[in-house]
Amino acid sequence: MLKEAEQNVDTLKINQLVKQYRQDLLTETYKQRLLQKYIDTLVPQDTLQHYYQKYRHYFTAHEPLLKLKYLVVNQQEPKIHLLRKWFFSNQQVYSDSLIKHTNLLSKYNLETNHWYKISELKNKLPIFKHMPEKYILKKSKKFVLTDSLSLYLVFIKDLVLKNQDLPLPVIKDDLKQLILSSRKQAALSRLENNIKKEAINKKIFKIFKKDAPQ
Repeated sequence: MLKEAEQNVDTLKINQLVKQYRQDLLTETYKQRLLQKYIDTLVPQDTLQHYYQKYRHYFTAHEPLLKLKYLVVNQQEPKIHLLRKWFFSNQQVYSDSLIKHTNLLSKYNLETNHWYKISELKNKLPIFKHMPEKYILKKSKKFVLTDSLSLYLVFIKDLVLKNQDLPLPVIKDDLKQLILSSRKQAALSRLENNIKKEAINKKIFKIFKKDAPQ
């Protein structure tokens, strides 16, 4: 009988815990749905810029970053001299010509809006692996390198050194999450206050103040 009673008590406790968990889960789900409805997920560029200026010093480079473009082409390619001329030119007509001939390239990125960690550069272009970093880390640096098979053309447009502030494009997504998290916390606080006020108005519960000491 005692064992049976203990089992009944355990079952009662479990049922109570399950019920409480279900209520908490429903409450949290309700809150999240309300938050999704009322939180503005659009983050304008000027807001990102404001947060970047405020928090940029918390985002520093753990290793050098490079903004660059590159191409790799077989040394036997008949148009190799044209490719080299087009690659290093600032004229749009040459850039367009290069884009039209990407089928001749072994590997390439012709846009200079992407940031690479220096470790990524060395993985993509192993010819840099044994080159001292002091020769790589220079703005507006042009490289014309060769191995037994290929020609490597690289133009480094910009760079960020280790421990310097990361540029906005690199941390844009992190900043957006920071902004949305801040909005969520503010909205959640307002939501909980409104729920409490509504509960008090409907006399679902009361807040009792302690009497002052006599």
